[in-house]
Formats: sequence, C-alpha cells, structure tokens
Amino acid sequence: MTTQEFIYEVEQRIMTELAELKKLLVAQSPNVQEREWFNPREVAKMFGVKDTTVRNTWIKAGKLMAEKTLTGHLRVHIEELYRFANDTGRSFKHLEQLS
Repeated sequence: MTTQEFIYEVEQRIMTELAELKKLLVAQSPNVQEREWFNPREVAKMFGVKDTTVRNTWIKAGKLMAEKTLTGHLRVHIEELYRFANDTGRSFKHLEQLS
C-alpha cells in the first residue's frame, strides 16, 4: 500500500465516522431549552432582527461575543445572550419559539 492509498483509506474512515456521528446528533437533537449555544440565525430570530445584523453589527463590532467552531461557524452562548439583552435593554422571544 502506498502512502497516498493509506491516506485515502484513513480519510474515508474518518468521513464515515463523522457521518455516523452526525446521524446520532441529529437523532438526539436536544430540546431548544436545554441548548447552550446558538448560531447567528437563531439569535436573530430571538431578537427579531436579520442575521446580518447579528453578524455584522453586533458580533463583528464586539457588542455580542461569539466563538467559532472548528469548522468556522459562529456560535453564541446562552449566558452571552442574557448579558447582551440586559446591557442593551433588548428583550428576546422565548427560546421554545425556535424549535
């Protein structure tokens, strides 16, 4: 087996395992009330604004703190949402409305 063949085989195994993990996560998707992290689109729904407002006006400006996942997607922690709402005087819809 060549090095390239070995690398290809390992990549295929990893992709298969990731696909199976994704299936498990989708099957076990938690109730929204139990979640701790939200993407910008979900945050926008909570506050009744566009997701570009969340990304460009709040996160990029440093008004709302977000973390990037390993794949580069933005996520906002629930405690940060409460802090932001309190600091800005904004109210957000009940989390169960996102489901």
